[in-house]
Amino acid sequence: MMTGGHDELEAIRLIARTRKTHDLAALCGEMQIIAAASTYSERAAIYLLTPDRTKLAMATTPYGYEGDLAEKHRMAPLDSPILGEVIRKLIPLVFSASSLPDAYREASVRAGFVEYAVVPLHSDGVLTGTLNLARTRSEPYAKDIVQLALTLGDQISVQIERARLYLAEKERSESLARVNADLLRSYEELASAQTELIRQERRASLGELAVLVAHEVRNPLGVMFNVAAELRKIPAVPPSASLLVGILEEEAARLERIVHAFLDFGHPITPTFKRVSVRNVVDTAIELTTRALSITAATWHVEVETGASELEADEHLLGQALVSLLTNAAESQSLRGTIYVRARCSGNGGNERLLLSVEDEGTAVDPRILDRVFDPFFTTKASGTGLGLAIVKRNADAHGGEVTIAPGRSKGTIVTMSVPIVAQSSKAGGITAS
Repeated sequence: MMTGGHDELEAIRLIARTRKTHDLAALCGEMQIIAAASTYSERAAIYLLTPDRTKLAMATTPYGYEGDLAEKHRMAPLDSPILGEVIRKLIPLVFSASSLPDAYREASVRAGFVEYAVVPLHSDGVLTGTLNLARTRSEPYAKDIVQLALTLGDQISVQIERARLYLAEKERSESLARVNADLLRSYEELASAQTELIRQERRASLGELAVLVAHEVRNPLGVMFNVAAELRKIPAVPPSASLLVGILEEEAARLERIVHAFLDFGHPITPTFKRVSVRNVVDTAIELTTRALSITAATWHVEVETGASELEADEHLLGQALVSLLTNAAESQSLRGTIYVRARCSGNGGNERLLLSVEDEGTAVDPRILDRVFDPFFTTKASGTGLGLAIVKRNADAHGGEVTIAPGRSKGTIVTMSVPIVAQSSKAGGITAS
């Protein structure tokens, strides 16, 4: 800040070197200090036209006064008789408090203002604001000081216009960046929606094909069971023939399981929600899995947190999905070892979800096939149908949930179903939990 004498070139240079174009208030604050020092003023304030051009408003906290006094003078009407010449003709105004009408004079002296100089700020002849200078001592502003104030006002106007252009361009760039980000997000969401639509259409087509194949296989399958039953009735069947009949029955039974899997996958589902005990679903699924895999020696370790003991769900669909996960887990570790079934609650505020996970001690899923494991008929098993995880995902989707696969804590794989504890239709008033 200039502290003594006045050097017009130095003051102009200081204004020109003010570089805070990113912060208009800070820029005006610096220029107020320079203008006050170079014109021997104790107080200075820059006013700018409001966007609606109806009044003048302080660009920042004025130099030399603040608090209630600054707040009182924060706005200035354009129809003020004092500012008339400055606003209409863009010429400076110099006056003393003693020249003011009584009401204004008393308020001015009480506030500590004795001498005034008001300089217009403009851009190409269009008013943008004013530079208001004031002294607390009885020393009127000389002509050379007023001329300097006018020159500084021109420089201040240029700096303010430059800052406004910078800020406008910055806002335009940021707005364009936001639009681009929104557009990119929309494209990504559209691509994701299209991919999901293609998947759903493909699943629907495969489901129709699965039902068709299952129905076509059912009749010859029934014949096979009948033939095997008749062969069992023949007396004194040689052991070798009995062995062959047994193989026929086993393979027919395996084919029947495949037919049931095809039908389960192919039929459209409409979930029926009701209040369900998670522990009951888990226990029933373990019992069904153990029966289906009669030679399993797996140990079942079940953990159900208190907050995850119940949910609104379709018990059949949830249990069907869990049986598929338990079967996969048992088969992945050669029907031995420990399988961990955990149920816990996640989220709050009416958005709680049940996280139902199954962890095995087998071999972790190859990361390279993770994006395909839910595709119908995709399998890494020699005798699998590739419908187990597809049905799990379909049933989870029916609950408004999702399925994720991750490596186990030590080895093996964790598959987790995440479904709302309160059904979506229930939130909308569609069902009443029982």
